Formats: sequence, structure tokens, C-alpha cells
Amino acid sequence: MKKVLTLALLTTGLTIVTINSPRLLLAAPNYAASSNNSQQEVTTKNPEQLRLSLNIDRPAFDNEAKINSVSQFKDLKTTDEHFIALQSLTERYGIVVAYKDGNFHSEILLSRGQFAMFLDQGLDMALKLKELSGKDIDVYQRFSANNIKLSSVSKIKDLHPKSPYYKSVKSLTERYGINFVDAGRKFRPEQPLTAKELENWLDGVFRTGKKPITNGKINRGQFVMRLNDTLDLIIDRVDKE
Repeated sequence: MKKVLTLALLTTGLTIVTINSPRLLLAAPNYAASSNNSQQEVTTKNPEQLRLSLNIDRPAFDNEAKINSVSQFKDLKTTDEHFIALQSLTERYGIVVAYKDGNFHSEILLSRGQFAMFLDQGLDMALKLKELSGKDIDVYQRFSANNIKLSSVSKIKDLHPKSPYYKSVKSLTERYGINFVDAGRKFRPEQPLTAKELENWLDGVFRTGKKPITNGKINRGQFVMRLNDTLDLIIDRVDKE
């Protein structure tokens, strides 16, 4: 008979996830169909969305956001293809990268800095899942996108301590041994991430085995579907050990 876990996980100021089964978390809703299109290149005809995607008049990040339900995002609709994945990240995994205007802004292209913020929270959750399982299994691996040895965030040339991304990049670099700097030791936090970079980097960190189907840019809505898929993959991996 499998041992049933009854544990409560308190995520950083966001939500409580209660785990009542050997699966560690309640089964996620079926959003696989919508995530199949998560790497399609972003196009938009809406002038306001286009300005945001090009980093024009972009709202500021809210690093102190207390969001534990997708209903708190003013611009999110239940019909959005990324709705279920974002709901899962927010309410099951406690992962949030929000803006001060109260919107999620799925149309904004995912930058390297935003990726670092999401990934840092994702790795923290992955370690919590491992701890709760009581199993000795690697949930991530050290990774450098360009084979650059980097032990301190201070070695990154274009990242200021006052940057909204600094804390996450410091954690990735010094806690997890993960960096995405180029040969010149620049992180380029505002540069949009491509689908090829995303899949290569997720595979490098989590061994997802996924290969990019396009090298176009991706937006935040498309990215949350991929990140949620990845965390579900980790749960399955831990559960099968």
C-alpha cells in the first residue's frame, strides 16, 4: 500500500498548497491541447499590445505582489488559452511575476530577465517537491547556456543591484549554479527570449527532452504554459521514483 502524504507547503507569501496523495499535488486540469501552440511566434494587430510587446510604456514589476488567485489579474479571461496553466502556476505552485497595474500582460514578449524571475521560483518549488517526497532524486542540474563559469552575480557586467531581476539572477547563479550570460559575461535582461533559447535552457536545467519547433519570440502567456508543463513533468518524475 502506498504511503499517503498529508502535508502543507507554505510558499513565500503567496498561497498554501495542501498535498494529500502520493502524487504530491492534485492532478492538473487538462490544458495539453492549448499548450501545443505555446511556441507559436507572437503576432498582434492591437496597437496597445504591440507597444507593450516592444517594451514601449511597459508597466513596472510588482516584486511585492500578493497574488494567490488568477482572479486577481484584471486582464485575464477564462477563455484565454493560457488561463489554466496560469491558474496552476499561481494557485498550485505559488509562482507569480506580476505588474503593478494589476494585469498579467500575456501579450508582452518574455524577456531574459522575466525568465530568470519565473525560473528562480520554479526551482524553489522543485526543491520543495523533492523535500516533501522524501526521495533522493535530482530535480534540476547545474547549467551554463554558453559554458561560462560564473560563481558570483557580481561578475555579470550588465546587471545592477537595483535591477528588478537582480535577486533572481543572483539566486540562479550562486545558489543553483545556473547562468545564461554570453561570452562577454552579459545577461542582457531586457532582450526577448526566443523559443529555441527557452527549450534549450529548460532542457539544460530540468532535462525536459523538448526541442524547439520554431525560433520565434514568445510572450508571457505562451511561456506560462511551458513552465507549467515542466513542473508537472518534475512531479511525474518524482512520483515514479
